[in-house]
Amino acid sequence: MRVAINISPIRGAHRYRGIGIYTKLLVKHLQLVDKQNEYILTTKTSLANIDLIHYPYFDFYFLTLPFIKLKPVVITIHDVHPLLFPEHYPPGLRGRVKFSLQRWSLRGVKAVITDSDCSRKDIARFLPVPKDSIHRVYLAADPALKPQPYSRQKQIRERFQLTKPYFLYVGDISYNKNLAYLLTNFKPYAKDFDLVLVSRALAKNIPEARAIKAQIATDGLEATGRLITDLADEPNLLACLYSGAYWYIQPSLYEGFGLPVVEAMQCGTPVISSTGGSLPEVMGEVGISFDPQQPQALELAIAQVIVMTKGKRQRFVEKGLAQAAKFSWEKTARETVAIYQQVVAKSHAPST
Repeated sequence: MRVAINISPIRGAHRYRGIGIYTKLLVKHLQLVDKQNEYILTTKTSLANIDLIHYPYFDFYFLTLPFIKLKPVVITIHDVHPLLFPEHYPPGLRGRVKFSLQRWSLRGVKAVITDSDCSRKDIARFLPVPKDSIHRVYLAADPALKPQPYSRQKQIRERFQLTKPYFLYVGDISYNKNLAYLLTNFKPYAKDFDLVLVSRALAKNIPEARAIKAQIATDGLEATGRLITDLADEPNLLACLYSGAYWYIQPSLYEGFGLPVVEAMQCGTPVISSTGGSLPEVMGEVGISFDPQQPQALELAIAQVIVMTKGKRQRFVEKGLAQAAKFSWEKTARETVAIYQQVVAKSHAPST
């Protein structure tokens, strides 16, 4: 097969977001595990002499796919969270028109790849895609993320002036991430612990970033909250932040996968996670779970872990490492190739 992959997410604003990371790691591991087929990396929407084209992302409000599909199309839709919380992602009149066009553009797509069974059900519910054409292919953490030595963790602590044990959050700051809830529930523990928020979006002059910074000031968390907005492509910095964390917290109302949960577990950090969306599917029963719809549920979960013995915490670490090992980019790539093969085989089959 000659498979084209649209690599626009690597080139644009999505480069450092989950979509860009997914595209980069998928391309890398497809080329590692599959020596039989040829992969053409492109930003064009129409190519000759290919067997199919894969678009590794779908934007609900901006044109992603061609309306006329000259070759079989595979698309990855990671989740549908803007459709689950429409009051917090108001599209406006233009957005509604664009969304209608995007729904129309899905006609003729041969296969949809998504990150979890949860997302698979939601895509079938909200989008005009046959359920049997939606395939769940789990993601995985970057293999480069792994437990770091204490000496390196110590350097990072000193660099960011982390003098107390710290809880960690990594990711975007959109509504579904539920960071206001995280700050409110962390506040009772601010005297004894630091809270580190890692997000490039916090450096932007956008309403979400301003709201988080205002809440930190209002709640008196300036001395304990650390905002890290630039990882500067420094080798192992993110792995060090994960490895040095007391616990990782994922407070989301909804996730289509929840990659930082796997990243944290892979770095040997135990996880407190909400039950939003796919998170129970990804974390399994190896962490501390809470209902993000309950106002003090996270506060109670934090209370549970801060009195935990070192031995019990270590058991959570070991279970998390085992859970993270269930996900791999080799498996993701091989399952993706199998979908390509299925699509091409059907496209070449004689019509009945």
